[in-house]
Amino acid sequence: MYKRGNESQEINQKYALQCFNEAKEALKNNELAKANELFTKAINLVPTCIPFYDYRASTLEKLGQLDDALRDALSMIKLDKTAVKAYLRTGKVYRLLNQTDKAIKIYNIGLSNVKIKDQYYKLLQKQSEELQYKIFKSGSSKTCDMMRFLPPELRDDVLKRLPFASLCKATAVSKTWRNYILSSAVLWRDINFERPLRNTNVLDDQTIRVYAKRGGRRLRKLICGDSPKVTDKALSALREIPCNRLQCIVLSDSNISDENTRAFVKTIGLNLNTIDFSKSDITNMTISVILSRCKHLETLNLSFCNNLTTEAFNPAIVDNKASKLNDINLQCCDQVKGNVIDYFIVLFPNLIRLDLAGISGLNTKYLDKMKNFVNLKLLRMKGDLPMEENLILEDAFEIFSSNCTNLCTFSLNECQSLTDNCIRKLVQSCSKLKELDIMSNIYLTDETMHLIGNYCKQLKVLYIGKSPGITDAGVINVIKSDCGPLLEVIDLQRNSNITDETLKEMGSYCKSLKETNFTWCKNVTGSGVGALVRQCGNTLKHLVLQECYNVAPDAIEYARKILGKNGIVSYEFRGKF
Repeated sequence: MYKRGNESQEINQKYALQCFNEAKEALKNNELAKANELFTKAINLVPTCIPFYDYRASTLEKLGQLDDALRDALSMIKLDKTAVKAYLRTGKVYRLLNQTDKAIKIYNIGLSNVKIKDQYYKLLQKQSEELQYKIFKSGSSKTCDMMRFLPPELRDDVLKRLPFASLCKATAVSKTWRNYILSSAVLWRDINFERPLRNTNVLDDQTIRVYAKRGGRRLRKLICGDSPKVTDKALSALREIPCNRLQCIVLSDSNISDENTRAFVKTIGLNLNTIDFSKSDITNMTISVILSRCKHLETLNLSFCNNLTTEAFNPAIVDNKASKLNDINLQCCDQVKGNVIDYFIVLFPNLIRLDLAGISGLNTKYLDKMKNFVNLKLLRMKGDLPMEENLILEDAFEIFSSNCTNLCTFSLNECQSLTDNCIRKLVQSCSKLKELDIMSNIYLTDETMHLIGNYCKQLKVLYIGKSPGITDAGVINVIKSDCGPLLEVIDLQRNSNITDETLKEMGSYCKSLKETNFTWCKNVTGSGVGALVRQCGNTLKHLVLQECYNVAPDAIEYARKILGKNGIVSYEFRGKF
């Protein structure tokens, strides 16, 4: 109810103008919901002002509420049948609704009612002529966009099922689709710039700011991958919005400062459950902030963070609130030592995934202590595990394996003391193994392969290259075992014992094979390659034959022809035939 009299009318007009100006500013800043609310207030105060309806109709167009926008446009015509902007707005909305017949009709009504001297008369005439010419050229005025018939909730439900890259492409379908997609914050909750969508040289602060604004406060995931051009401005933009519901951030190899990372975590990082700041300059102080603030944290990737030390996880220093953390990646963190295991046992007893490949100071004592992680499903290590406290490696394997029976992925490369008996202890206890990486271990023999074939019934990935004790017989034993039809990846690189016999058996039994590596396998020839690709051509995606000097170029061309566009044959030879 509004005040009566001249005085109250002036007050209403003054307040309406104030709302109108604020709404225009909000519209300029792309705050569409706020602008719509303020334009509505202005109209309620002064319901006869055409510009108020015009601006609200424009805002509703951007929100994708085209039926409401049409209602405002028709109200403008009712208020003044000579207002050229009313006909321009109505015609535009009809065009967005793909109702071109009605758009032409409203343009023609406008041309008959508007004075020829009006400054926008020629524009109205031009719009009418262009639309009629377009229809004449296409041969039909009947087009149908099914999206406009769906309610906003259902439309969002359909579009949010698209992958992120496809959603971005869908904005180019039409102006209507673009308005639908850009005006919906629901569709921009999960932003993923990972390949194949983008190039690392393109992603920068401004790109992140634009897309994060689309998600606004509803943004849940921001996955950027390697982003060398991203700086502190990107995190500042996330704080300004603010994206305080963010649950996952992947921002590696960036130029973000350690100080700004801490400010980000303190302000809007409280709901994070996944953090990936790999290849960054993150320090112990920032880790302390993350562990004390992010109580929902489950995954933490700090690989190649060379400023981190073991003390970042010292329970005597850290006020740990991240009790749910179960996935830690410290790959190649040079200053982190093996005694970090002691800290993890106290802080994170429920670890499921642990990547320690490349850190120094690991030995049999720490492998033994990993028995405390009874829920462990993934463990990666690299390098030798020297004996400590008179505990030999075989005994350490037995203790570890008998407690961590849920292990699915195990990796131990370049361990000079790894033997067949160590593998025996592992595979007999861990029957759920699906991925096994034991490359570059010189004391392993075909006995290891027999053990894998007998016990690893679910194995899908096997890396066993650079192991000179492995021969055709051992590999064929695995191929013909229960896991043979399940194997997707086999790496046998730099093994001169492997011949065409292995490739032929692989083609016969490995019906799920996707990738295999025979680099420097000098006894592999074109005959074996041909047999393999003929049998596995439908599934094989990557065949590596680098420096296989007994494989002739015509065999390579034949393999590429069989694999087609969906497969890759990597081949390079610098020697002589």
